[in-house]
Amino acid sequence: MLKIFTEAGKTKGLGHYVRMETVYKRLSETNFDVEFYLDCDLETEKFLKQKGSNAIYEKWIDPNKLNDLVFSEDIVIVDSYNIDITLLEKINEISKKTIIIDDNVRLDYRDMIVLNPNYFGISLNYKQNDSIFLLGKDYTLLRKSFYPEKERDINEKVDRILITLGGTDVKRIVIKVIKTVKSINSDVAIDVVVTELYDDIAEIKENLGKKDKIYINATEKEMSDLMKKDDFAIATAGGTSNELIKVQCPAVLIAVAENQLLNIQYLESKGIAKRFHEYDMSSIKEMFDFSLRESLYKKEKELESGRNGIDAIIEIIKEN
Repeated sequence: MLKIFTEAGKTKGLGHYVRMETVYKRLSETNFDVEFYLDCDLETEKFLKQKGSNAIYEKWIDPNKLNDLVFSEDIVIVDSYNIDITLLEKINEISKKTIIIDDNVRLDYRDMIVLNPNYFGISLNYKQNDSIFLLGKDYTLLRKSFYPEKERDINEKVDRILITLGGTDVKRIVIKVIKTVKSINSDVAIDVVVTELYDDIAEIKENLGKKDKIYINATEKEMSDLMKKDDFAIATAGGTSNELIKVQCPAVLIAVAENQLLNIQYLESKGIAKRFHEYDMSSIKEMFDFSLRESLYKKEKELESGRNGIDAIIEIIKEN
């Protein structure tokens, strides 16, 4: 049995859930027997159930529940910032094989498989011990719809901008970004993606014009289509940034969580994306420059890889 353990929430966001749902769906489609355990608050549980999630809602991180959830024949995938090394090592001890999804060398991993799906993963200083490390661009965990279908055209004039700042927006940054864009160019059209977990949807709508469009709980196809057609994106530096890079959409990013800092620093230093801050959005104006967007696009193309992390996970499963 394959078992996936992850978390989500109003304050935690939906990033881990989204990437593990991607893994879950692919493994299920490959005819593996998979159980998907999710630790989240009641509001997030209700929201995800309405979306048709197949998750099993369980406070799995409780050590007292471990013996009822993990068995010796299981291959376990864990994506969590809340799990401690003691519980993780216990899972690894009980299970047949443990795959930990890591972003920032959070723990000292021993005798397990560590998969870092971020482009900066290869640059991190993991302790080379008895673990297996799968790092960087060959191990991104992305849905097939986010792979480029054709060569992208970089338009000289910006017509449409995508704003997508995660499953939750407790700091209400979306409103600030919309107002910033309108102050730079009131004629540009905006596509803004939110979820029902946003508290300020009504206010967001009030700040949009006739050419603008709001997507509430956007589908996978809607998201990939927007990334492929809009001239550039204003987004968070989590999993969404990997999707934007894969479809080669120029992007200006913000780190809304501590675990996104390494990613945004790496992408900015390599000229792959621009960065903005909650109180300094001047780099958004820079994105209207054609030469900058063209440069970001070319850097994104250089990262193209025919491999991905889900294929690597499937190989591990078949070997065990």
